[in-house]
Amino acid sequence: MSRNNSFGKQVIVRWKRLGKHLIFPFYKGNQNDFVPSSILEWMSDLWFYIMDVLGIPEVYQLIIRLIKWNTRKLNDAEINIARQVFGTNLDYEVIRIDDAARFGTKKIAAAYVSFNTINYNKKIKKEIFVHELVHIWQYQHFGSIYIARAIKAQFSKAGYDYGGVSHLYHQMLKGGKLIDFNFEQQADIIEDYYRIMMKPQSASPLDHSIYQYFAEQLVR
Repeated sequence: MSRNNSFGKQVIVRWKRLGKHLIFPFYKGNQNDFVPSSILEWMSDLWFYIMDVLGIPEVYQLIIRLIKWNTRKLNDAEINIARQVFGTNLDYEVIRIDDAARFGTKKIAAAYVSFNTINYNKKIKKEIFVHELVHIWQYQHFGSIYIARAIKAQFSKAGYDYGGVSHLYHQMLKGGKLIDFNFEQQADIIEDYYRIMMKPQSASPLDHSIYQYFAEQLVR
């Protein structure tokens, strides 16, 4: 069953996230999934929760569709790729593709996500497509805070480096979760999982099971 990610269905969830964030400095027993590490981060995060409540992501998507006629829905091949990893746990109907993006697709990254839109120029590798879908999964499940957490991850010491399969193995033994990693590491873990799916001979059965352990958390 497709996950309904419409603004109408999300209003209550978004207000709850904002409420939890507002009371967090005073009552830490009731918090969102990603806890701010300082008062400055709390203040920065606040704007993203407010942005969601105001429906800014939906306004942005509407404006982009009006001024960029080339944006499109996922095609059947792209949905098939996505379903291999995310099952029905993405709202595929609202995901858009801008394959003629100019801003940010050369100097910043080969591709990037703006809420429910994947932006790139002309072509994108399948594994990078999956990486970007993880960011859409983050947005659809946690809201616009994914932007703040992805930027924080990019500028962190660890960055995209999740420690390889050996670190994943130790985390798995401890009952670790995908969301224990920063937002870019999460996307890289699933990107590498998809690489193994495409070339099973490139990894041992144990390695495959380790990556699968974390990937399965996307569809729960």
